[in-house]
Amino acid sequence: MATNTVDAESRYVNMGFEMEQRPPPFNPGAVRGLPLPGFSPEVKGEKATSNPSEVVGETPEYVMETVPTPPPKPKSLKKKCKNYTVTAVMILLVLGLCTGILLAYYFLSPCGGGDVMWCGDGLCVKKEQWCDGTPDCTNGDDETNCVRLSGTGFHLQAYSRSRLSWGGVCADGWTDEFGRQACERIGFSSGSYVSSGQAPVGSSGAGGFMLLPDDVKPTANILTNFQDSDTCPSGKIVTLRCIACGIKNSSRSERIVGGHEAAYGTWPWQVFLRDSMQQVICGGALIAPSWILTAAQCVQSVPEPSEWDVYVDFYNDVKTLFSNAKEVAQLIPYPQYNNKTQDNDIALMKLKQPLQMSDSLKPICLPNVNMNVTAPQPCWIVGFGRTSEGGATSSSLMEAEVPLIDPEQCNSKEVYNGKVTSSMICAGKLAGGVDRCEGDTGGPLMVEEDALWWLIGDISWGRGCGRVNKPGVYGNVTHFLPWIYAQMKLHNDA
Repeated sequence: MATNTVDAESRYVNMGFEMEQRPPPFNPGAVRGLPLPGFSPEVKGEKATSNPSEVVGETPEYVMETVPTPPPKPKSLKKKCKNYTVTAVMILLVLGLCTGILLAYYFLSPCGGGDVMWCGDGLCVKKEQWCDGTPDCTNGDDETNCVRLSGTGFHLQAYSRSRLSWGGVCADGWTDEFGRQACERIGFSSGSYVSSGQAPVGSSGAGGFMLLPDDVKPTANILTNFQDSDTCPSGKIVTLRCIACGIKNSSRSERIVGGHEAAYGTWPWQVFLRDSMQQVICGGALIAPSWILTAAQCVQSVPEPSEWDVYVDFYNDVKTLFSNAKEVAQLIPYPQYNNKTQDNDIALMKLKQPLQMSDSLKPICLPNVNMNVTAPQPCWIVGFGRTSEGGATSSSLMEAEVPLIDPEQCNSKEVYNGKVTSSMICAGKLAGGVDRCEGDTGGPLMVEEDALWWLIGDISWGRGCGRVNKPGVYGNVTHFLPWIYAQMKLHNDA
């Protein structure tokens, strides 16, 4: 983690410096839960009249009894006729193109349009089969991401296949059994479940609610039994804690903007990643007992799970790290990661054995949808990376505060000139001096909200370390939430 400004040009290819939704937008190509977009082209134009016989010339004044020669058409009329003809041809071409697109969509698309949705595995299902509790897609896409958490209050929402929108879940008749089921459907294991609670409806009912009937059985499938409702009889909606996350220890160091050594246990979710050949060093964040979130560029450089060592619950001195390494079972980089632009730079690691949580080892919270985190909100980064551009890596875990930067400002000509995509966020000081650096890649970008710590980014790239107008760029974790949960759900039993 850099704490000074260095003018010399440098470029770290493997660790994400200057390597640069909507995933692509998570695509979510990995997760689909919304209807396919339709087409409604509108072509505006002006119908041309190009018949020369319709143009009337001036009547000549004859002074001799000879056969008159017809006067030439004014040049302005010729030019207008030509322009109208070109316009008409262009309109016909545009209409033909739009017609071709529509025909291709309805006849060549996987599902042929209409009231059906594509599973992504070659099958098509009706919209009313989406999120109905019964898998109709071979890969289960229709039952993935049907429930989610919203805001820092962890409000539970479910997808309505009739309204094709999200609605808060009414607390009427809700139990812990339903809560455990909902957490598993999100992507968490049943063993990490904490509790269900209630919150006032407030403004969360603008899009309607999802309600369980009074006679529903405790073991019933919630997706099968959810009903659309305009109101909640109890006036309460469900809050859901699927995992105890984001809780820091009380002991902490005096933090100095610009980088400072972190006290032991201050960041209990920070992990240290190293390949067996000791060529690649990365950071990561613990998001569940078996799951670590890091950068795709780290995973791509060493694609074999057996080649990675994971270190957790360590003292800050790097010399004490390299014992009791945890083994990795799976590496899951985002499918559309681009190693040239660093677009979609995010990956997951699944450990062979789940970790035992303790005071010094805890997961950080994944951000929920509808969280209002905007520039210039202060964030924190930590890591064992270089403390200056071209310098040595740190022997101690370092921490630093970096404010969020507005995407438009980060994409300005003076900063990164349009290289920051929707899958990225910027944080740092434009004046330089505080930044991530080589060796920090994959580590967490964190923000504190409502007394909890949230993982909003993973360290990805930047030009140099601590340079003026060259802040750090991070993977936008919120952008990838559907994909993250889909992978956790798919591989939790693997």
